[in-house]
Amino acid sequence: MKYNEVKPEENSFNLLMVDLTHRCNMECANCYLPNRDIPDMDVTKLYEFLRKLPHRIIVRLIGAEPTIRKDLPDIIRNVKKCGHQVSLTTNGLKLASKKYVKQLKESGLRMVLISMNGAADPDVYAILDRGREYAEMKYNALKNA
Repeated sequence: MKYNEVKPEENSFNLLMVDLTHRCNMECANCYLPNRDIPDMDVTKLYEFLRKLPHRIIVRLIGAEPTIRKDLPDIIRNVKKCGHQVSLTTNGLKLASKKYVKQLKESGLRMVLISMNGAADPDVYAILDRGREYAEMKYNALKNA
């Protein structure tokens, strides 16, 4: 049986990476997504798919930057209602806001992965991420999480 022929009901994987959007709040020099005009994912189809899975999995929400979606807390809540764990991969900029982090926690998010292209070096962020201020913002995101 080929990979694309596996029905959701027969899934044996424990991790699903879901690309929610190609939009982003940064313009990194090393970005792998040059086309930002692709429409956001229709999450109703995602929920239908998740309900068919035979066992609990981790749903990793990714994208160019998933926190761009205003409905992200609702998406997290609904993925959990489907019976799955949720993780978020983000550049962390919006997590510099304590209010936003609180919203995500209240929606049920417990696992976050933050891209740290330059660790704590503002010069690296200036080159790779085109913004020296990102180092401090990401540090604040880590403190808030």
